[in-house]
Parts: sequence; structure tokens; C-alpha cells
Amino acid sequence: MCFIVIDVPQMKMTISPYPIFVDEHKEVTITIETRGKAKEIRISREHDKEPTLCGSRMVIPPLLKDDAGVYIIDILLSLDNYYDCARVKIDVFKDVKEMVSSCKLNINGILDDIDISDLMKIYLDPDTHPTRKNWRHLGCYLGKLSGEQMNNLASLDNKTKGVLEVIKSKSPNCTCAEIVQCLQRCMIRNDLVNEISLHHKCLACDYFYQHV
Repeated sequence: MCFIVIDVPQMKMTISPYPIFVDEHKEVTITIETRGKAKEIRISREHDKEPTLCGSRMVIPPLLKDDAGVYIIDILLSLDNYYDCARVKIDVFKDVKEMVSSCKLNINGILDDIDISDLMKIYLDPDTHPTRKNWRHLGCYLGKLSGEQMNNLASLDNKTKGVLEVIKSKSPNCTCAEIVQCLQRCMIRNDLVNEISLHHKCLACDYFYQHV
């Protein structure tokens, strides 16, 4: 999977694979390609070397962290007989769980977003389809709701919203990416995932949108 990271005059880059998952005990090699040329870079979460002088030339390590802890790549590329250094910020995660927690839209934001909350009601409230998973499955997979709690929610006009409210009370930091992950991987509701993708974009959610 490739992901366009930067688009500036004369330069368009793709990074593959992306997102990048690296735990504390290993490193991965990514390929950055621009103008038909590819450059391989090894990435480790422990990489903290500073730029060094080699003769009269500054040697920049491939990976640094900025003040916010975001990884930065410095790439030296030849463009029209000149060398340009492109600084690209990338996200490096330990695993999918860490990536999912990086989503900025939390469950409170979903409840406040009329478009997304209404979509979830339309797609998940009906429970008449014999095989299509609905609000009950969302409550079971993500909210760990009991049978009694499910029965209490069954009389609500908006059962899905009721499930989300319970999930919010248990996990106030639950993110949109966690919900999208559950819809895609546990409930196989790619129809709803596709609809949500039209209203919310972030690296974590995009990862699941692209795997639909």
C-alpha cells in the first residue's frame, strides 16, 4: 500500500508500506519513491542520532523526532541538477492498537456529529435481517453489553445511539477508528464503513477504509 505524503512543486512522494508499524525490538525498511527513483530507509523506534559532519558534507540521519514526538525523514533528492532536501513527517506506530488510539475523533464527537450518528442509526438499528449484524453486535463486541442491557435498549427509538452512550460511559476515550475497526473486522459491515469514510478522514480510519 502506498500513501502520498508530500506534494510540493517538482516533487511528489509516496511511502510504501504506510502506515508503518515498528515495535521496540525490530526495525522495518520503507521505500520512498519520487520521480521514478526509489530510496530505501531503515526505521527503528530507537533511532535518535544527531546530524554529523563528514568532511565538508552534512550527513543527516534518515529518522529524527520533532518536539511532539512525530518522526521526521530527511531525504536528499536530485532535481534538475540540484540537490533538494525534503523533510517529511511520518507516523510510526507500535501496532494497530496504537494507531487506532491516535484517531482524533472520539465517541463524544461521533454522538455530536449528526451525519455519522444518523448513518449509524440507519444502518444498524434495523434488526430484521437474518445475517446482517446490527446494533446488538456493536454493543456485544465493543461495549460488552449484557443481555439485560440489550433488552433495555431495544425499546429506544435510536438503539444505536443508546449503545454508543453506554460505550461512552465505559470507554470515554473510544475513538472513531475503534468503531470502524469493529464494523469492518468483527461485524463485516463494509457498507457502513464506506459511508463513514465520506464524512471522516484520518490516518487510522483510512487504514480500515482501504482494507474494505
